[in-house]
Amino acid sequence: MTGRLEGRTALVSGAARGIGAAIARLFAAEGARVAITDIRDREGEALAAELTAVGHHAFYRHLDVSSRAAWDAARQETENRYGPVDILVSNAFTMTQPALADLTEREWSQSLQVNLTGAFHGIRSVLPGMQEHGSGSVVAISATNGNETALPANAAYQPAKAALSSLIRHVAVTYGHDGIRANAVHPGGTRTAMLAEEGILPAVEAIAVSFPIPRLGEPDDIARAALFLASDEAAYITGTSLVVDGGASVGTTFPTQENIS
Repeated sequence: MTGRLEGRTALVSGAARGIGAAIARLFAAEGARVAITDIRDREGEALAAELTAVGHHAFYRHLDVSSRAAWDAARQETENRYGPVDILVSNAFTMTQPALADLTEREWSQSLQVNLTGAFHGIRSVLPGMQEHGSGSVVAISATNGNETALPANAAYQPAKAALSSLIRHVAVTYGHDGIRANAVHPGGTRTAMLAEEGILPAVEAIAVSFPIPRLGEPDDIARAALFLASDEAAYITGTSLVVDGGASVGTTFPTQENIS
């Protein structure tokens, strides 16, 4: 590792497993002090223990991203331990499968609360400190599903993710003169525990063979994109969305027996 985040403090939501955990591991390996936040306490605590056991600086805190007070408390503990938050990664999300006609109002509201309002609370919490120090990087993990593409299901998830990307552009243009950059990563299909739990991993894997890069994304693929946007390598990049989907949103190829096998 090259120490691209040496001396920086990063707060990552939804970091107990999957993409969030990959981001926390990579950021810690690159020198960041990492606050791991999630509602999956057992997995979050295990990840923090894993990182500290090899000499990294990390701790876990329970965080319900739909609560502004919880965000402020997590940010305050992070500051108390490591100093001002330099990097915020808004990764926590929830996904419901129903199409619009089958979607309940509760599912709709929950999707907005976690996928959009959660990011709003997080950004609002870290903004004053970033403004005071004249620097900061916000990275939101959005999705191609809702921005570049759409699916028949996920009627609540897709609008929330599209709005999240719009929120990031607002932050970029409003706070750029304060030294704050804001960008989004748009993952496509990514191999996570959630896909396995939903029972849709085999179907998504079958679709992935038609991508220009014929495989599912891995959490590390998304983590590397987040690292780039958080680091000084992206010092002149703000308000952008980095699509990480193996080219799926550009177009698909017809599977052949060779690339299926």
